[in-house]
Amino acid sequence: MLETTKRMLAVGAAAVILSTAFPVLGAQTVFGAQAVAGAEPALSAEVQYIEDEWGRIKFDMKQGSGQQLRQMDELGKQADALAERYPDQPAALTWAGIVLSERASLIIESKPVTGGIKALGLAKQAKSVLERSYEIDPTALGAAAATTLGTLYYRVPAFPVGFGNMEKARALLEEAVRIAPDSLDTIYYYADFLITNNQLPQARAVLQRALAIPQDTSRPNWDRKRRLVIENLLEKIRNKS
Repeated sequence: MLETTKRMLAVGAAAVILSTAFPVLGAQTVFGAQAVAGAEPALSAEVQYIEDEWGRIKFDMKQGSGQQLRQMDELGKQADALAERYPDQPAALTWAGIVLSERASLIIESKPVTGGIKALGLAKQAKSVLERSYEIDPTALGAAAATTLGTLYYRVPAFPVGFGNMEKARALLEEAVRIAPDSLDTIYYYADFLITNNQLPQARAVLQRALAIPQDTSRPNWDRKRRLVIENLLEKIRNKS
């Protein structure tokens, strides 16, 4: 009886920690499906569909609503199925991982008190599939797997609650920046990691360099939104200084 009570208390404590410490995982991630080099047309089209639907659900629906969570869960089923059909294609695996991360994020937003343990389970699934993508080709989609995996490592709570690891996060994000030095997505998350670790001057320098990168005229709306969130991070640094 005593051991059962202890286990119940431990689970309850973990849920509270997760609900308060588990931040948004998938926010702002947009790694273009147009970068699926050498993939067969059917795969490229399906990856593009996953990306487009992810963007629609994330940005066009009410944030944290039950409907948004349900639709992201449905998209997750499609992304998981795509990864199962193409287990050796980094694009399919990476987008399955991104959607899993987003689902974890939305659970925390919509169910902050009770959703922590389920969110952690989804984050662990995301970690697994992203690791497979990374092992196949860490450069695919502009180092998207390394970037998203690194983000998971610094945003998920550390042991014993989760698998968070700042050293692994730093190594992955620094690698991602080396692979894709002109990727606004990669730079954004690396800078956010630096801010989390109170390395404000380094983060400021990284973000200012990002704003000097030429605009992506093939994706003007995406480019504008990404630069806006980079400006927001710079404002966050100014407020901390």
